[in-house]
Amino acid sequence: MLFIEYCDGLPLALEVLASLLRSIRFEMWESQYARLQKSLDERVFNVLSWSFDALQDTVKDIFLHIAFYMVGIKKEYVLKILDGCDLDGKIGLENLIGKCLVSVDKYNDTLSMHHLIQQMGYDVVRQKPPIELGRRSRILGQKDAYEVLRKKTKKSAVKGLHLDNPDPRDEDISSNKVDVENSAKRMRTSHIHPANPSRQALQRFGPIKTSSFTKMENLDLLFLENVELEGGFEDFPKGIKWLLWKGCSLTKVPIEYDLEELVVLDMRKSCLVHLWNGLKYMGALKILNVSHSHQLASLPDFSSASMLEWISCEDCIRLIAVHESIGKLENLTQLNLEGCINLATLPESIRNLEKL
Repeated sequence: MLFIEYCDGLPLALEVLASLLRSIRFEMWESQYARLQKSLDERVFNVLSWSFDALQDTVKDIFLHIAFYMVGIKKEYVLKILDGCDLDGKIGLENLIGKCLVSVDKYNDTLSMHHLIQQMGYDVVRQKPPIELGRRSRILGQKDAYEVLRKKTKKSAVKGLHLDNPDPRDEDISSNKVDVENSAKRMRTSHIHPANPSRQALQRFGPIKTSSFTKMENLDLLFLENVELEGGFEDFPKGIKWLLWKGCSLTKVPIEYDLEELVVLDMRKSCLVHLWNGLKYMGALKILNVSHSHQLASLPDFSSASMLEWISCEDCIRLIAVHESIGKLENLTQLNLEGCINLATLPESIRNLEKL
């Protein structure tokens, strides 16, 4: 029964595992099941990876982005990011859906993926030479992410990295955050907390130096949770398209931080007082989320962020001022100010707003 649940209705996996189990003694089945929890059986991997190997390179990139970081995220949200990465997301995603590698939930329009196919994606990245951590295209799991940053790999192929530092205010920071139901719930609200392939309890660690990211010239997706960065941002990767920095301890975004290619800036639960001072060019930015940032007092001049479509400031209880430029954003369709109890005024008109 455990093996049937593990295969979760995937016929190819059932067929391969049935053949495998026939070749070993019954008393060894429990050990075999425990081994499968850590990594795919080689024969299952080989069967599932055939479909992946047949994909074009750009579609492979889309598949791996989704497998590592985008399961449970709304399709519309994902397409904005993929297009920002120059991956032609709509065509690539339809290709993956047609090959049954990705599916879209018809009720909430979020992306889903069979857990064995997702595990195959993890293993593709792990097994592809060279196998050194810093040379992998995507990093997931606290231990691996911290190791890559600590060693400051000279030549980095990393396109995506997720590092989670447990919040000391949480009741149980040692709990393993990989249960499927809670993970899916978090992801549906666009909070990145993918399944940790290492399945290890999270530990607390100290500040990370910004110089650890200097060589990550290919970095598109960066997810930091309760991570403190030390140092300047002059040489920070300039090609990031999706930055989630939950629990950021900075009071404002550093003026020297280049955000010209950023499509999504998600800084929920931050210590921001002001996003930035003056005019900051953010010509690619489409989504801004600073919800639950209880110190945030004002929204800045958005005159150079003309592509903005969604802004969320939910529960920003000290927000008192919104710059008048928000009323001139022609692409802004959604503005969330729920819980902004000290905000007294808004611009007289916001051009194309569909949801407030």
